[in-house]
Amino acid sequence: MGYLAILRRLVSRYQKPSVTKPEVKLPIELLLCIFQLCPLSDIIQIIRVNRFFHDQLHPLLFETLNFHADKSPKRSIAACTLIIQKPSLGRAVLRFDPAGGAKRLGTEKAEKLSQLQADAIALMPNLIDMNIWGRAILPHHLEQIARKPARNLRRLTLMQVIPDDWLCVVPELVRAHPKLVELRLWPTLRADQFTDPSQQGFTLDRTDAPRLRSFTGSLPVLGDLLQDTEGRGRDSKEPVTPISHATIASPILLHEHFEALDVLRANGSSLRSFQCHVVVANWHAMEVISKAMPQLEVLKLHVLANFKRDRFANFVNQIQGLHLFTQLRELHLNSRDVTVFHRTAFAKKGAERAAVEELGNRCKTLRVITMPPYRRWVKQADESWNVLTGQELNEHISFIKAQLGRPNDGQLRSISSLPVSEDGRSTAGGDGT
Repeated sequence: MGYLAILRRLVSRYQKPSVTKPEVKLPIELLLCIFQLCPLSDIIQIIRVNRFFHDQLHPLLFETLNFHADKSPKRSIAACTLIIQKPSLGRAVLRFDPAGGAKRLGTEKAEKLSQLQADAIALMPNLIDMNIWGRAILPHHLEQIARKPARNLRRLTLMQVIPDDWLCVVPELVRAHPKLVELRLWPTLRADQFTDPSQQGFTLDRTDAPRLRSFTGSLPVLGDLLQDTEGRGRDSKEPVTPISHATIASPILLHEHFEALDVLRANGSSLRSFQCHVVVANWHAMEVISKAMPQLEVLKLHVLANFKRDRFANFVNQIQGLHLFTQLRELHLNSRDVTVFHRTAFAKKGAERAAVEELGNRCKTLRVITMPPYRRWVKQADESWNVLTGQELNEHISFIKAQLGRPNDGQLRSISSLPVSEDGRSTAGGDGT
């Protein structure tokens, strides 16, 4: 391992001798050279035994190569080129968010970047999470990935609109990854494909995704999956993994879509968590959902209030059907257009608490209610409701944001936090200790 001495000399050039514990950030070019020169096993050993190299190389190995879609393609190109030159490095990549999806790239540049990233994916056998945005991976390269899949992939996200003549690649891609637990097809389907099942372009059943537990996509495709799950559960002696979480992707769940919830009423008994978008005019949406899926434990509604918080408040006050839920523990109400201009969704002091208490009275099983923006109300042992404030609220918001991009991010997981009163004081240990 003679190259270690060379590496240490290179590293020493960036250290300031006057500082006891220098905060040194090596250039990406040098870090990539280290990966190119050293066997992967030696890199892992260096990370384990040397704190300085751990601080420098560990982020590169587990963050730089697991880059996010909104980052510059330059780093993606460097990392993917390195993986192609040194295939053993691809075994270290567990999460891959191809770059180039957040920015509009030229046709030629998008083609080259997509091809490079698709080639690199073929060298990532241990990949378990892949999040594809926009033109990061073009449809014909998705087909290439389907031919050389990452067999251990557990979570797949396709955040892009796929042309009609390429929609057939979606089931091919899903079928090529039989270990998928979560599938997110956010706006893959256009509005006409959403409302008219004949325009879907593809269908999915449980033979395509036998282990699927969480699905995001259109209502018709979700209905196909749930119906097939129910049918196989009756006809087969072998247990079928139930789908427990579902998110109806855009477009918004409007009046004309509510009758389609009958498929959830008929085949959605396995669902425990559900989320969708509604507009404030659809104040009866809660009742429709509760009649279709009374067994839900977690419900999240994204409410579009046309940037007016009084409309959101009216929506909350008109909610009906909560009493029909038999096991609902968490109700999350989100309205990003309201919180763009306002710190809270209620103008009058005390109005939010009154709304939360009223919702709690309508559904006795509720333990957590979230109001915009991420204001988490928790039911106490004495039946009162306390809201997180101050530092604990900031920590909770950070926790929620950290869920984005992780498996089952549609389900807001519960976290253990001390109950906090509205003035920010902890209520734990009532004697103040």
